[in-house]
Amino acid sequence: MKLTPKYFENVHRKRQGRYAQIGKIRMYYETYGTGKPLLLLHGGLSCIEGLRYQIPFFAQRFKVILPERPGHGHTADTPGQYDYETLARQTANFMDKLGLKKARLMGYSDGANLLYWLAAKRPDLVGCFISVGGNFHHQGCEPGFQRNLKKQKIQTLEIDPRYAAYSPDGAEHYSSVYEKCRRLWLTEPKWKPGLLRKIKVPALIVAGDGDMIRHEHTLKLYRSLRESQLAIIPGASHSLLKEKHRMVNAMMLDFLKQKF
Repeated sequence: MKLTPKYFENVHRKRQGRYAQIGKIRMYYETYGTGKPLLLLHGGLSCIEGLRYQIPFFAQRFKVILPERPGHGHTADTPGQYDYETLARQTANFMDKLGLKKARLMGYSDGANLLYWLAAKRPDLVGCFISVGGNFHHQGCEPGFQRNLKKQKIQTLEIDPRYAAYSPDGAEHYSSVYEKCRRLWLTEPKWKPGLLRKIKVPALIVAGDGDMIRHEHTLKLYRSLRESQLAIIPGASHSLLKEKHRMVNAMMLDFLKQKF
C-alpha cells in the first residue's frame, strides 16, 4: 500500500516497527524513507498516527524516525508520574541507542516541550529543531484549557481506539495514562529562562493563530532563543499539523533545508 496519510488511519494495518531497549523501557519506533535522520515526536495522548500528514511528506526527503513514548502507542507505560525532563532523557537515551548525532527534530505539543531540555542539555544530539504548539511553562496555556482539564471526569472519558488497539497495557489502562497526562499539563512544563538561553542551535517556533498556547507566550519563547524563527499559522488551532498540513509542512521543510 502506498504511504499516504490514509495509510496511517488504519489501526489494523501490519506494523513496520521495531523495539529499542532503553534501560527498562522497550520503546517502539518506526522508520520511513532514506537520507539524513529526522526525528518526529508525537503529542501527548497520541502516537505515530498523530503525525500521519507529516510522515509521507518528509519520508521523501529524510530518514524519518518516530519513537512512541512510554504509555503511548505500542510502548508500555512506566510507573510513576510523567515529567518533561524524564521524557527528554528517555528521548536522549533512544537517540544514543540508535547512534544519532546532530539530528533534525520536530516535536508537536508534548513532543515539543521536551525538546527545549534536549537542545539545552544534549546539544551533541540536536542539529536543529522545530517546536509545533509547544510551551515552556504550563501558565502559557489559555486559562480555559486549564479550567477544562480540572473539570474533566474520568467517567466521561472515551478510550482512544488507537490506544485500545496498540497498548500492551490494555484498554483499561487508558484512564491511568490520561490522569498522568492531565497532571503533567496542569503542573508542567516550567522551564526557566536560563535553560532556554543555553539553546544554541537553530529553532523554528510554530503555532496556530487559534492555538491553546497564548500568543504572548509563543512570542516570548521565540525571543528567548538565540537563533530562532517564528511562524504563526492563520486559521489554525492546536491541531495545525492536520488542519493546515500543506502550509506547515512546506514551512518546516524550508527551515530543515537551510544550511546551518
